[in-house]
Amino acid sequence: MWWKWLIFGVYFLLIPISIFISKKFLEKLMHKKIEWTNKHTQSTISLILFLYLWNFFYLSFLINNLPMRFIIGGLILLITFYNVSRLFIKGNFVSNFLLVSEFIIGIALSVYLIYIIPNSQLQTIIISVAAAIFGGLLTLAGVGKTIQKAERDKKEEERKKVKPIFTYVRIIEKEKVSNIYTKRCMPTNQYRKGINKLNNVYFGIKNSDQSIFTITKIRFDNEWHEVELNNTVIQNEKIFVEFSFNNWDNVEICTNCYLEVEDIYKKKYYYQLFIERIWNNSSKVTSAFERSTRTQCHTLCGIKEVQFKDIEIPE
Repeated sequence: MWWKWLIFGVYFLLIPISIFISKKFLEKLMHKKIEWTNKHTQSTISLILFLYLWNFFYLSFLINNLPMRFIIGGLILLITFYNVSRLFIKGNFVSNFLLVSEFIIGIALSVYLIYIIPNSQLQTIIISVAAAIFGGLLTLAGVGKTIQKAERDKKEEERKKVKPIFTYVRIIEKEKVSNIYTKRCMPTNQYRKGINKLNNVYFGIKNSDQSIFTITKIRFDNEWHEVELNNTVIQNEKIFVEFSFNNWDNVEICTNCYLEVEDIYKKKYYYQLFIERIWNNSSKVTSAFERSTRTQCHTLCGIKEVQFKDIEIPE
């Protein structure tokens, strides 16, 4: 008999310890520290109290107290049904797993509590009530999943409507764009300090009539550079983009520059810039002397949408 009380005591102590270990395990799994907020504290306290209820449910068996068993079992059922109803509004894998788990626990506990009712007439009434509750929960689950799917489809359709659709314009001579482009967009640090690097890049962006978007960052010289001024592009608008970088690997087309764009819902899109060198005032440069006497600039010859994970980031 003593070992049963030992299980009760050990379980009582292990509950908060296991919560702490779970937090450390999740941080290690996600490779980042979980910032503890008031919401996390409330959820943790609620979980600890719920697990303690199960421990006291076990205690009701140790002391053979039937009223206590019904009271605590009923509280556990109410909390379980509440958790199940809340999980209907979520659609991720974890929520679905918890939903099924708590539903099974609720059924098992209900069957047991009904079984130990000494009055057969009362058993019949409780069975009818329990069947109605579980039937309602199953119906609610189906309705909830249908609503979730409809909301996901609606959000996806809205995202498609606001996805940036634009084209680029090659610009060879910067001096001739003042009458065409009303906005000059460039990295914030270069806007303040001026452009003084080796390779100046000029190109235009022409938006479609679909949606507004914002140019948030430009990646060059293996770094992301913030863009904060004149970076919102409304429908059918043209803007002039300018930046300067150092790293040119003596190739015909530079491909290690990228553009980060954000839609009105703050979703980010990434584009690889294909940049070529242009020698002004001459279509061909045949000698080193001519190269030294001609000015040069860089402009786009192509642009391609990419995923963030595909961006070349040196280790």
